[in-house]
Amino acid sequence: MLDEEALVLRSAVFTLAGVLALQVPQASAAPAATGIVTVAAVSANGEPAGGYQVVNRQGSPNLSVCPGPSPAAVAPNIYSCEPAQAAAEVCWPASAFMLCLADPWSRGLRRFAKPGALPAVDPPPVAMPFALQLDDGTRCILPNGIDWGARADDMVPVYGCNPGKTSMGVLVAAGEDALAAIDRSGPVWVVRVGELGPRDTPFESPRRRAVATAWFAGN
Repeated sequence: MLDEEALVLRSAVFTLAGVLALQVPQASAAPAATGIVTVAAVSANGEPAGGYQVVNRQGSPNLSVCPGPSPAAVAPNIYSCEPAQAAAEVCWPASAFMLCLADPWSRGLRRFAKPGALPAVDPPPVAMPFALQLDDGTRCILPNGIDWGARADDMVPVYGCNPGKTSMGVLVAAGEDALAAIDRSGPVWVVRVGELGPRDTPFESPRRRAVATAWFAGN
């Protein structure tokens, strides 16, 4: 009888351990190379495409102008629009509207009235991904007019990470070109990530993280 009770107890312990193992996040393996994804969220006829759909703008201000290319564009006529508070750095034209994307995970396009005639624009010589997923699962996006915070060491965020949670950023030194935020010298891209908060807050030194996936905007 004692042996049977011990067997039942041992089985219960193993079962509980198995359940807990499923619940504990597992560290992601370092990628062999950073995955590059080009998002074509709007079709040539101005309709949402590829599983993307129009969502509520939630009070974003109207666009005043779309003067140049999106920093994430790898194809022509993808725009960055103003004001910054509209968070409209990745926008496609759609008849009388602009459809603007903030991140690839929600698959939501915010629709704005087109602010007049648009200039023809070519993509920048070196595009900046509009979103990154790091090797530990952290998700980061271009700031899109959002104040993500600062640091006492004067490093500044080029990307904001984990919106709605502890504020983190992909960082560069003050005055450094934003393109320096991502080291693209090898098959696995690398960034420096650190905490953000009030400007005078002394945080730990940034940590190097591999970029698992980077998203660009295309047609």
